[in-house]
Amino acid sequence: MPDQLLQNSLFEPTPGRDNPPLQGLHRILWVDPSNDLLVAIAIQSPLKAPREFRLSAWQQLLEEQHIQSTALTLRPFALLDDDELPERYKATRDRSWWFIEPLVNDAMLPWIYLQKHRGAAVAQRAKTLAVPPSQLRRILYQYWAYGSTINALLPCYDLCGPQGSKEERRPTPTMGKRGRRPVRVLFDNNPDQIGIAAASVRTRMIAGITEFLQPGKTITKAYEETIKKHFNKGYEQHGKLSVPIMPAAHEKPSLRQFRYLIQQLDYDLYLTKRQIDTSTWNLAFRGVLGSSRDRLFGPCARFEIDATIMDIYLVSVLNRAWIIGRPVLYVIVDVFSGMVVGFHLGLEGPSWEGARLALFNAFNDKVEFCKSFGVEIAPEDWPCHHLPHKLLGDNGEMRSKASDTLTKALRIDVENAAVRRGDWKPNIEQQFHLINAGTIRFLPGALIQREREVRKRGNPLDACLNLRELTAILIRRFLKFNHSRYKADRLPPEMMGEGLLDATPLAVWNWGMANKTGRARQEDPQTIWTALLPKATASIRPQGLYFGGRHYVNDRLCQEERFARTRTQGKYDAIEIRHLPYAPKQIWIKNKEERRWEACYLVEHELSYAQARQEELWDQIQILNHAAEKKQNAHRQINARLDAECDNIVQQAQTAAKDARQGLSKAKMTASITSHRAFEKEAGRAERLRQDVESYRTTSTQPSATQTPVISITPDPLEDIW
Repeated sequence: MPDQLLQNSLFEPTPGRDNPPLQGLHRILWVDPSNDLLVAIAIQSPLKAPREFRLSAWQQLLEEQHIQSTALTLRPFALLDDDELPERYKATRDRSWWFIEPLVNDAMLPWIYLQKHRGAAVAQRAKTLAVPPSQLRRILYQYWAYGSTINALLPCYDLCGPQGSKEERRPTPTMGKRGRRPVRVLFDNNPDQIGIAAASVRTRMIAGITEFLQPGKTITKAYEETIKKHFNKGYEQHGKLSVPIMPAAHEKPSLRQFRYLIQQLDYDLYLTKRQIDTSTWNLAFRGVLGSSRDRLFGPCARFEIDATIMDIYLVSVLNRAWIIGRPVLYVIVDVFSGMVVGFHLGLEGPSWEGARLALFNAFNDKVEFCKSFGVEIAPEDWPCHHLPHKLLGDNGEMRSKASDTLTKALRIDVENAAVRRGDWKPNIEQQFHLINAGTIRFLPGALIQREREVRKRGNPLDACLNLRELTAILIRRFLKFNHSRYKADRLPPEMMGEGLLDATPLAVWNWGMANKTGRARQEDPQTIWTALLPKATASIRPQGLYFGGRHYVNDRLCQEERFARTRTQGKYDAIEIRHLPYAPKQIWIKNKEERRWEACYLVEHELSYAQARQEELWDQIQILNHAAEKKQNAHRQINARLDAECDNIVQQAQTAAKDARQGLSKAKMTASITSHRAFEKEAGRAERLRQDVESYRTTSTQPSATQTPVISITPDPLEDIW
């Protein structure tokens, strides 16, 4: 095969030949030597479908020089970088590419080039997009004719339309302004004030729209900036400042004309998309053509999980004067029924540690959990303790290596939504909205806009709830939601066919569990604990099993004398544990013989810390350490003075003792220790007796204000001792 007959190469008839066998310019699309096949498309106006030729015939024409290779004149934007292309041209290009991408990928080659296969493929794609097949064929022909690249889909405005530019074809100002006359003309009776036609200043308005209609700027502000720059009557100098001279009302386009032009330019919503970010567009503006419950076959087919930082400040369970900030809430929702199947409230930032505790709550019975927070329920009030088939996260903690345990140990397929695509998890996002709007905003310490009051004092100053109390509130709130949140579009058609019209999450869940195959599973609790409970290391000490500033005991450890053995040996042993941060009354250790996790309970004298979570206890330790350091710094100088005085006393005593022992031998100094001790004791007693007598004399002979003091001449009976 000659080198010239390559895919995407261009050929034209050789100039000067009579009756050329090939008419016009052709681009080769496909070459198949084994089948003697060559597919080419003629570059003409209008573009037509590719044709199939015999490869040998083209080789003969090339050898006989009836055709020759050539090059196509480059398009106007071929030499520009992608960021230099007009945005509306790129938007048109990307939209066209989206239309035909499934038709031109590798899987469709070479069948899409062949007429007998192309028609069916184009018809199927057109049906999917709900567009005419002719529209797709036109884009395909343009794509092939101009090089089979995505930039080949840039609009061919340079190749179509009548002669002359759009500016030359638009009405001129002398043609007058169409439409109803402005009110100013009626009042002033001056036809010159009728205004200008929008068509005559279209270019300047588009320049203003492109420059000033940016994200965060309103149309009115963009209009004002456009008038200042593109419609001013000149500038006047105020010192070094140039101030634009604003035109009169009839010398500038109106705001209504400006808005109408934006509406014309925004036919494909390009300007609207430019004004907002992608996530906002996806959440609030895009077409909603489906449902998150599509292709779900019952409860537990898919759970959604997500976290949010709650709009409320909390206080510590140890001291309500300590504000601990805003908690993090994890919620898990069953997509089929809308049922809240589990949650976790803690202080850990959005991470796998918080997610695993929410999953642990979702996969376990709720009766004991609610009871631990003072809420008595029956099993049928919250019958959610199943494992799902799929779990949809938000491309965060579910992408961590730690989350691989869900797939390996619990056989759960983990899915992740695209970045900043909260609309892929509408059920969980709606829960956060309902919690904040219906519960949190009415609690003390919530972040609400209270106008004057919020300027006077901060939200943290109103905080009064702790983590345990807010958890109890959320339990009741989720129970209320599951039992009473009626949403008619959640009713499955089969449920309506049976005459069941209760569309609350609990009713849909119960019906689905009884009638649908959602692949709900139950797992052995020991397996769930191993996979999801946080793992840590505790030390065996004489006072008990020490973990997180608290001590725990276990009957087996006591029977094995592990605590006594540690005290005897003087060495702490480490042991692996599992724990629940929100339930510090107990932890679990591994019983290797029975192959299960067994509980260790908080020692009795530390039950006062049973309500404090691990994070709060660590915070308390940090606060107390900080307070101790501040106290030490405050007394540092006093302690230094007292130490110096003590050292001085010792030095003086050493000097006095040295002087008193002059000329005495060591034997003489140590020979009379007993007698010296006895004399010191008698002297001490005598001194105390002397002080008592002096005290008695002072109180009994105290003279009054009118008496003359009586001077005693009685000798001191203790004087002979000294």
